[in-house]
Amino acid sequence: MNELTWLRNLKIQDKKGVLRPFVPHYEQMALMRGLYQQQAAGHPSRALVLKARQVGITTMMQAEMFRRCWSIPNREALTAAHTTDDTQKIFRKVKLMEQELPEWLKKNMEYSSKKELMWAAPHRSHQYVETANKTTLGRGGTLQDFHGSEVAFWPIASES
Repeated sequence: MNELTWLRNLKIQDKKGVLRPFVPHYEQMALMRGLYQQQAAGHPSRALVLKARQVGITTMMQAEMFRRCWSIPNREALTAAHTTDDTQKIFRKVKLMEQELPEWLKKNMEYSSKKELMWAAPHRSHQYVETANKTTLGRGGTLQDFHGSEVAFWPIASES
């Protein structure tokens, strides 16, 4: 099963509040094609997305980071959001993906809090969301995946 097909195992809440399988749309697919092409060429996958609001880029990145943490042991993924409210909203998407994962795909969790998921040994991958209001954001860990949401509005954006 390829990466984008696997993502259909995840559930999201759509704009109408309906729980449905995550099926990436055109803009999300275009982003992922670019990232997968970079990865296939042996480069780190990076994208700076200047976009209209509500295109689903953050949802796409949370799903992809979840897939990577689920499938690759000892992976660390961080999302930084510009406000505490958005930090909570973004992590609720991740938490929903984990809770609604089909039983046959679930893995044991070490812990699951309001801002982070940690898979149990021997897997030990870790996905978390923080508010970008400190200069120590992401320090102390070894990140393999990072998503910055609304970076232009971070309180310390000029220092980052």
